[in-house]
Amino acid sequence: MANIRINNTKREIVITKAFAKKAEQFRSDEYYELREAKNDNPTFKVVVNKASKRDTMKGLTFKFIKQYVEKNGTESQLTEYETMTKNEDGIQSMSYGEVKEWFIVSFPEVVEIFKQREEISKKVKEAKLAQQQARIAELAKVA
Repeated sequence: MANIRINNTKREIVITKAFAKKAEQFRSDEYYELREAKNDNPTFKVVVNKASKRDTMKGLTFKFIKQYVEKNGTESQLTEYETMTKNEDGIQSMSYGEVKEWFIVSFPEVVEIFKQREEISKKVKEAKLAQQQARIAELAKVA
């Protein structure tokens, strides 16, 4: 039961997202493990563990940065970008992290754009998680 954790303080059976997906399959090993945990702790609520939140700005690629700088930046910003991304041999001269930092400092409005995208994505993920937890609760009731 490495994918199941019993939190007695919160009265929860905590499972991973991957384990929850496998537990949905009737008669799978995970199904029986979850059922056993639920039978041992009938008053506990089954909860899917949420991954830690990282500030990734998913979708912020070199291509996106270049297109954004070309469309919204000044000539000097475009020159800076080109200097950071290519040296005289045409090889990338700075790391993605360094270019990303420069980009966020130079174009702080982009952070807000990505926050809005993240909020939309979060709402979709929460809805999917709620559906998944409802299915797990139904499976647990059968047990």
